[in-house]
Amino acid sequence: MTMDSPKPTTQERETRSRRCLFAFLPRQRRTLQAVPCLAILFAALANWSWRKWPDVLIDFGQQLYIPWRLCEGDVLFRDIHHIYGPFSQLFNAGVFRLFGVSFSSLIAVNLAWTALTAILLYQLLSRAADRLTAEAGTVLFLTVFAFSQYVPNGNYNFIAPYAHELTHGLAVSLGMLLLLAAALRHPNPAVCLSAGLCLGITLLTKAEIVLASVPTAGLWAIMFTTTSGLPWKGRLRALLLVAGGTVAPVMIVVLYLSQALPLGDAARGALNTVFLPLTRDITSNAFHQWNMGTDQTVPNLIRACTRSLFVTGVVSALGATAWLLSRTERKWRPTLSVLGGSTIAVLAYRLHWNQFGHAVGLVCAGCAAFSAYTFWSGKSSSPDVRQKHGAFLLLAVFGLFLLTKIALNTRLFHYGFVLALPATMAVWAGCTHLAPNALPMTARPLFRALLIGALAACCSKHLYTANSFYQNKTLSIGNEGDSFYTYGAGMDARSVHMPTCLARLRQLPEGTTVLMLPDGILYNYLSRRRSPSPHMNFMMTEVLAFGEDRMLGELQQDPPDVVVLVQRRTDGFGVPPFGTDSRYGKQIMDWLRERYECAQLLGHQPLVDGRFGVAFLVQPGSAAAAVFERPPPTPVQPSSP
Repeated sequence: MTMDSPKPTTQERETRSRRCLFAFLPRQRRTLQAVPCLAILFAALANWSWRKWPDVLIDFGQQLYIPWRLCEGDVLFRDIHHIYGPFSQLFNAGVFRLFGVSFSSLIAVNLAWTALTAILLYQLLSRAADRLTAEAGTVLFLTVFAFSQYVPNGNYNFIAPYAHELTHGLAVSLGMLLLLAAALRHPNPAVCLSAGLCLGITLLTKAEIVLASVPTAGLWAIMFTTTSGLPWKGRLRALLLVAGGTVAPVMIVVLYLSQALPLGDAARGALNTVFLPLTRDITSNAFHQWNMGTDQTVPNLIRACTRSLFVTGVVSALGATAWLLSRTERKWRPTLSVLGGSTIAVLAYRLHWNQFGHAVGLVCAGCAAFSAYTFWSGKSSSPDVRQKHGAFLLLAVFGLFLLTKIALNTRLFHYGFVLALPATMAVWAGCTHLAPNALPMTARPLFRALLIGALAACCSKHLYTANSFYQNKTLSIGNEGDSFYTYGAGMDARSVHMPTCLARLRQLPEGTTVLMLPDGILYNYLSRRRSPSPHMNFMMTEVLAFGEDRMLGELQQDPPDVVVLVQRRTDGFGVPPFGTDSRYGKQIMDWLRERYECAQLLGHQPLVDGRFGVAFLVQPGSAAAAVFERPPPTPVQPSSP
């Protein structure tokens, strides 16, 4: 800098400080370096977890069965009852029509959805914070949330999710947040209309997504109307464009469904995520209370507070370490930084990161409150900084509302693979972008480097945990494009009998109807045998949603040729096994006992004492009964991925 050079402003010095970790690369080259690195990571994680994403029995089957049946001419909400919105199932049916009916088709498209989610997260974090935060946050998403598994059951990942409505809804919501953040400063008609279209699509997905996206859009409306420099007509036009865009997707789906349904039923189906929770209490059982944490409200509140304080203390300790390192002599900084970073990485690796989820909500709320104060108080130093706080506030508030279902039992695993993701990203952005403002300029790069070291340890620990599950998935189930891997026969009793069950179902004549009770629609899909019931399973949530009387009446109108009873735990719902209690399935089981007899038993008697087994029930003298007089098929042998 020459004597005549102007003195850099505070904002310029801060920007230089944030970039100095990668100062050896030009800005454009850093971006070009990051994209292929993230793409390589994406491909490596997909290869590592290849076809190990679904569960062998639970949930994911309906994500294959419903689109298949829609391709065969069934109508959603008439022939198939669904407890979520219609967008994802109609979309996946389109995928099957375009690319063919197979799991491989969904894998390819879901990889594209996951890549889109990563891109949107990167762009949103760049707008809410900076590129370094965005790059590290994208790595966090890919390694911890997108491909991994932390509980014995599969389905809690972005490639084979238990509900596509969650993953699709999240991607569309992130697009909405990005557009709304842009509209805070430049509310051109195309941006506002596109944001409204995204909001409208979220209404067609899942209740959790709706509960997060609608209040966040309302917050944006308040932010926009109170801070925009446009005249009132310009503000009103922007709001009307968002509202008009919101209505459009809903109307399109209503018109599409009304081709086969009465208009009222089509509208009710399109907005199923709104109408069903209003008409049925499906969250009062023990499972949903555990899920939300209201079964132990006070202990969970204490746990959230203590772990939030712990996280705050850890971040403060990292800040103090960075400050001390910045004050040492320059020649000692590299050595001390390596020693300090290594120590922090080792300690971070030994932490139980799954328990970090309890702290996410309160820490995210604190970051949101700080950004809201800065956004509205006028203390931001420039429009760009205010824009960043606006984008961060939208992300944080969306994340907080998305935590509602797991509010007092927040976790990064299980449902947290989607529900805790935005709040976790907001916490990460708060740590790397907001927290450094409390430190001197010279300490900020060191602080961010220490945070990234801790993040690397966190990601490594999660990958290690996921690999402990994936390395044991060696048994292939399904043919060709429908195949996936599950645990070897010595690891999971389901792996012993479900392959034989599938082989037996494939022996049944074409057109034979099969009812899997209380769960297992996956095997209807794999064997291409239709279920006579419009319900995808008979678990407690579905019984609460539709009523056992109605479900039994539909079975009586179209009795199944074969009934397959499969062991399924229900103690988490606070009820005994299906068919043993008047609260859950006893009417249906009594009806089955009067009309069907057991033709074959695999393993233990299901739905009795918790041990796994499969029972085939047929009507005496039926064509299906003759199949079970043949020798049982040879079980599928394990094969390596």
